[in-house]
Amino acid sequence: MQETGILIVGTVPPPTGGVTVHVSRLLEHLKKLNINHDFADVRKDNIFFTVSRLISAQIVHLHVSNPWFRFFIITFLKALGKKVLFTFHGNVGRYGTLKNFVDRVSFGMADIPIVLNSGSLERAIRVNKASRLISSFIPPLAEKTLPFKIANQIEEIRSKYATIYAANASYLQYDKDGCEVYQIIPLVALFKEAEDKALIISDPSGMYAAYFVKNEIVVPPNVLLISGEHSFFEVLRMAHVFLRITTTDGDSLSVKEALYLNKIVIASSVVERPRQTILTSLNPARIREAIMLHSNMDTTSTEPVDNGLPAIVELYYSFTQ
Repeated sequence: MQETGILIVGTVPPPTGGVTVHVSRLLEHLKKLNINHDFADVRKDNIFFTVSRLISAQIVHLHVSNPWFRFFIITFLKALGKKVLFTFHGNVGRYGTLKNFVDRVSFGMADIPIVLNSGSLERAIRVNKASRLISSFIPPLAEKTLPFKIANQIEEIRSKYATIYAANASYLQYDKDGCEVYQIIPLVALFKEAEDKALIISDPSGMYAAYFVKNEIVVPPNVLLISGEHSFFEVLRMAHVFLRITTTDGDSLSVKEALYLNKIVIASSVVERPRQTILTSLNPARIREAIMLHSNMDTTSTEPVDNGLPAIVELYYSFTQ
């Protein structure tokens, strides 16, 4: 079997989420740069197709979130003598004892683990000195038009409210302590009291819309839930403020996207955030205060947003030369 160059293993939209968007943009840029690569979509491709790609690749870059699946693939690849990189899309140590142990083994076996924040790097480097910190943000190559219906819904809400906030959640998820990761439910409750402001929630999976219906929670008229596939980057263009009030995080691609678009960003202080971010604790009163005071902040920033692409490409070349 003829060996190929770099194999990217992950998935691309749909569904839309930080990881799938990162992988999609990485593939687009590699193609534009004419860098020899292949791609295996672990959700959509036949398993035999994926295995054949793993066997034929010289270098494999993993973007998979399940600790057990990641461990299995890395073990398989190292047994075949392959070079393995993986990007840990989250905060290292985010799981319980067993999954965190499995992750430690994966970090130890990989040639280069890539993490997304300094706290994760401190943990990773104890296990593997080759660990690298690289931003998940890669700028989009081209604009993606929002579906007509969604664009009209956003324009309608923009015509009624002076300040538009945006939040996103790839799906309804709970952390190891049983807390809702994206804090969308308390945000909706908060905006019931902020009638002069509007919140657009990107809910591509539709899980939050279903949750509100099932639990008979009334969504106020100043909150717009957008379900189905769409570009959150394009939603951000039409908002003034991005809210990233999560209980855990990695690098948060959407935070970097918002800053790239010169939007105000209010985020929870659960991980290291870019310097331009307005930080808040997860205390509801502090979140409300940060949201109500945002209009006093300058919406523009001259500080560039970290682009992770050059560092990733440099790593690829270091393996292939």
